[in-house]
Amino acid sequence: MSPRTTTRRHRSALLGVTSLALVAAGLAGGQAEATTTPGAGATVAAPASAAAPGAKAASSGEAAGNYDSRAVSSPALVRRTAEVQKSRGAAAGKLADQIGGDATVSLDPVTGTPRDVTSRLGFLTGPSNRAATDVALDYVRGNLSGFGLTSADLTTLREVRSFTDINDITHVYWTQEIDGIPVFGNGLRAAIDGSGRLITVQGAPVSGVGREVRRSTEPSVSRADALDAAVADVRRDAARAGSTAERVWFMTADGLRPGWVTYTQPSGTEAYQHVIDASSGRTLYRRSTVNFEKDPAAASTSEKRGGKKGKKGKKKLPKGSALVHENYPGASGNNTGGRQHVVNLHELGYLPRRATWMRGPYASVWADLNDDDRVQEREKSKVPPRRKKAKFRLKPFPTAAGQATCSQRYVCTWDPTTPGSWRKNKNQDGVQGLYFTSKFAEWLKAAPFGFTADLGNFERAGGDEVYVNTMDGADTADGLPDGGHVNNANFNTPPDGFSPTMQMYLNVGPAYLAASSTEAFDNIGHEYTHGLSNRLVVDSMGFSTLNSYQAGGMGEGWSDLYSFDYLEKNNLISNDRRVDGELLYDRYLTKNRPFTRTAAIDCKVGDSLAPLCRQLDGEGTGGYTFGDIPGQLTTEVHNAGEVWAQTLWDIREVLGHARTMRLVTAAMTLSPDNPSMLDMRDAIITADKVIFSSANTDRLWKKFAARGFGYFAASIDGSDAEPVEDFSMPPSGTEAPGAILGTVTDTNGDPVAGALVLVAGHSSSTAGSYSDVTGADGTYVIGGVFPGTYPKVVAIADGFGNGVESATVPEGDAAVVDFALRRDWAAASGGASIASFDGVDYSIYGCGPDELIDLSLGTGWGSTTGPTEDPVTAADQVEPKSIVIALPQAVDITTIAVDPGNTCGDPGSSSTADYVLEVGATAEGPWTEAASGTFTEGDRGTLVDIPVTVPPAMSFVRYTMVSPQVPDFAGCPDAFGGCTYMDSSELAVYDD
Repeated sequence: MSPRTTTRRHRSALLGVTSLALVAAGLAGGQAEATTTPGAGATVAAPASAAAPGAKAASSGEAAGNYDSRAVSSPALVRRTAEVQKSRGAAAGKLADQIGGDATVSLDPVTGTPRDVTSRLGFLTGPSNRAATDVALDYVRGNLSGFGLTSADLTTLREVRSFTDINDITHVYWTQEIDGIPVFGNGLRAAIDGSGRLITVQGAPVSGVGREVRRSTEPSVSRADALDAAVADVRRDAARAGSTAERVWFMTADGLRPGWVTYTQPSGTEAYQHVIDASSGRTLYRRSTVNFEKDPAAASTSEKRGGKKGKKGKKKLPKGSALVHENYPGASGNNTGGRQHVVNLHELGYLPRRATWMRGPYASVWADLNDDDRVQEREKSKVPPRRKKAKFRLKPFPTAAGQATCSQRYVCTWDPTTPGSWRKNKNQDGVQGLYFTSKFAEWLKAAPFGFTADLGNFERAGGDEVYVNTMDGADTADGLPDGGHVNNANFNTPPDGFSPTMQMYLNVGPAYLAASSTEAFDNIGHEYTHGLSNRLVVDSMGFSTLNSYQAGGMGEGWSDLYSFDYLEKNNLISNDRRVDGELLYDRYLTKNRPFTRTAAIDCKVGDSLAPLCRQLDGEGTGGYTFGDIPGQLTTEVHNAGEVWAQTLWDIREVLGHARTMRLVTAAMTLSPDNPSMLDMRDAIITADKVIFSSANTDRLWKKFAARGFGYFAASIDGSDAEPVEDFSMPPSGTEAPGAILGTVTDTNGDPVAGALVLVAGHSSSTAGSYSDVTGADGTYVIGGVFPGTYPKVVAIADGFGNGVESATVPEGDAAVVDFALRRDWAAASGGASIASFDGVDYSIYGCGPDELIDLSLGTGWGSTTGPTEDPVTAADQVEPKSIVIALPQAVDITTIAVDPGNTCGDPGSSSTADYVLEVGATAEGPWTEAASGTFTEGDRGTLVDIPVTVPPAMSFVRYTMVSPQVPDFAGCPDAFGGCTYMDSSELAVYDD
């Protein structure tokens, strides 16, 4: 199979690949699209590859999505979860009982061992003056049954990292290794406080790893082949810049696999960590290490003249004296710091005295005008010489055609209609980038953050200062930026020891100011904080685990929070706590309009008259709550980030800067892998217990509960895009526990054996796991449940759609919750199979035809739009693709349901539009049409029921994707991913 061809393209909010000059003049009509995340979010999006949906940068300029073969949507993993509960639930419950208090013993469904062992109310051990390593390992050794490990398993642990942070918490990390090869993502992490008390043990180590290694397939894929496979997984014709590859073991739901963990940078805006199966070459794991500022709305930057003119006869200023501003040019009103003033970069320690360009201890800054990721002489910002006047004064531009209005308050820094106009401020932009980045790096090193080298910060001394690319791609279209190099910014966070890259673009209207993103601190601070969060929320190998939808949303929320926290604490913005809607991200570039974010960070819950507190639906007012994620907000990480940022800002307004930022930063190091927002809520409360002896816990719970993160809030895991909010404070703990029990049947009333029933958001408790597996009679019992209303109790079974109910548990009594599951006759786990299909088979990339019937909306069938013999090129016509599903038996079909949504990392336009459904008695037909029609954007990510009237006893269903959701197919090759790929995420068949 030939991998896909792609070209280097950045995401663009407004331009697609149309001429920038035409857009600036208001003459271009196209608009590029955003990648939409289907189903349960980014973690469960299937891999793209250069030959698989998702690598279509040539068409849409969008990068491939994240993928993890261990994702909870996997049918194999659902079965394994049930098996783990049967085999390990009792032992985990005993460990939780032993801990007491508000214990957490959360089992990883892949390994069956705990991903998180902690208690919100207490510690796992008492005070000790012994070494932190001994405290942790002795605790695990004394509770091997609870951890599901053996003494032999402990011999596979190798300590790889240990440090004590600013809060006197010692963190110790162990990897699991066999023959010197580590297990990817699994190991052991422990945190011990200054008194020697064990706070938490995390990591989900593999039990019997030696036995698993002996069972695994022999590796046959070389290092070079693994690197080729990783690059081909996202784009074909790219150089392997920054490539590394190391052998690992990778634990899947089907057992341990030999693998290669790789890091590649196939383009200027793409960087990935992969695990490639060392036997098959298949992608087991993919994570983009790049975070974009917007998706897709762009920002803009404005500048204002400032600084005093030098007087004649004045002494020469020393070398390195430059003009900078503290916030953004022209900041006024409740913003300050807009006037340029003199600083000396050498005296500040931001630039060595022998430097010949902007390369300092915290950042190397250049204008990457051609976006080749290399430093050319013409791209360097000059070091200000010794002279009477400081360099470099910002040169404002008047209003340009088709642009947002420039003014002294919102100063334009270039003219998008004049090639090369950006040259006038290139040196100033570089100096400003160095100043902002270096100052923020020092800010984060100090209290209350403590983001030092031990925690993985970015410094030249450690070989990983930040590469800041100002005006990135400004000269990619004859003196102008092309459509992929405007209206955005991004931050690529590779593993510790490799330099991250911050790319700051020029901005263009009419919605945004014609200015550089580098000129606004909130842009720099936001991007830099992505580096902090990705270096703090890590596994035992130091790799970021912010992979899921909710985790990605928290990454965006933290970045907004840390940026605003810096500005407010340094008196660069004012925030009247009695007034809503004062603090909007991207204030400068959007001229204080809600484009990049839908609302201000300081919008409190409830009715509000503030213009910047009107919600996304245009009707609701006030701040967002947890329930808005599945409600009015889309499954896009920046939207989820607004919920998280507003919640943390609420906490900051109560606890203040120092306490809030100490707790939030510390919590990142105490959270389990791939955390949900509820996991991180708990980690913040744990941090308060450790650092402040729980002095703030009651206030924390009140603020979390007010935003819907109350005690009974529900989320299956971090990839759950449909969490349920709750506004309750925690139970007192004195209430008599109750139970949830009932029966799981099908719609005919027959019992369903082996179904997993779980209480979302409460995967563990003092009774172990809030889950059970049904017996032969379909019954289940979940005991030891605190009284209260649990809004999301889920039943999962092979061959059935999930059941979701709520349960109100009385004190000392039981809530009876019965489920009637809808049998899905098309589900592979229920015996259905794929008889045939048209088009390219992308199974090796996790988006083949089988994914259409896997009971998961997070994975799906990815195919091509045009002729199958040329799967790479954007099509000028559609070639429909059909798939035939063999049902396990003849069925009297009444309803066929389809999720036409994009999958495999493809953009939204790859979703199916026109379709045809047919039924037949044999795989060859004859076929009877059951339904036809057109899906719309609103149908993406949901199973759309389509009632049908067809002959009885049909054994086969044929589904044809007739066209993608491209609004203007005539413009296909230029703007839309649906011109190249056409997808559907799930198909179900019912007889009720």
